Amino acid sequence: MILTRRSLIKAASLMGVGPLTGFRLLSIEPASAEDRQFKHGNNIYDELKYPPDFKHFDYVNPNAPKGGRLRLGVVGSFDSLNPYIIKGDPVAYGGSVFETLTTSSFDEVSSGYGLLAEGTYHPEDNSFVAFRMNPNARWHDGAPVTVDDVISAFTFLKETHPFYQSYYKNAQKAEQTGPNEVTFSFDSKGNRELPGIMGQLVVLPKHYWEGSDASGKKRNISETTYSGWVSPSIRVATSISSSAARSAAS
Repeated sequence: MILTRRSLIKAASLMGVGPLTGFRLLSIEPASAEDRQFKHGNNIYDELKYPPDFKHFDYVNPNAPKGGRLRLGVVGSFDSLNPYIIKGDPVAYGGSVFETLTTSSFDEVSSGYGLLAEGTYHPEDNSFVAFRMNPNARWHDGAPVTVDDVISAFTFLKETHPFYQSYYKNAQKAEQTGPNEVTFSFDSKGNRELPGIMGQLVVLPKHYWEGSDASGKKRNISETTYSGWVSPSIRVATSISSSAARSAAS
């Protein structure tokens, strides 16, 4: 006999333990947003080396000298400060001013700890992953990093960039599932790498790209910027109140 939801309900009604008696049947539905137990990180083996309250990665020296100047040589020039478009020549290391949902640890395999996201959840079948955003995450202009920023960045990268079209091909959609929560749904189950892959998503400032420049011209995220300075609006502040963020910045 194959058990189905219909047969379970029928059997329960015959035994008098259906919904009217207050007895709750074994649920075969996925966990609701309210039932999700978020963790401070994820790992494909479901084991994290660092606890939720860790202050820094073991290989980080929190007392290391701060400040100074680093000079890196590159060949060629650039016409864009946006490294996430295929048009033009982006400035070298342009992606360094952006952050991701999670950050990796270099002393364990396939782990991601909260950075712009303070928590993550995925079910046992890995059919989706949810991230709860860090309320202390701010852009350099003081605006909060929001779920809309995450969804906008995911949509833009997947629609316009060949690399991300391939990298995120198993992610069907991104949607807001709570006041400060974004969920990525996958096209299949059982792929334990997908939650970590989505944690690597770089977040872009939606409010900046939907705004206008100093001359009143509407910005276009798909066009080259041809500018010699980095707008303070598009940089992520380094003072995110997250243990992982502080570790990565140390």
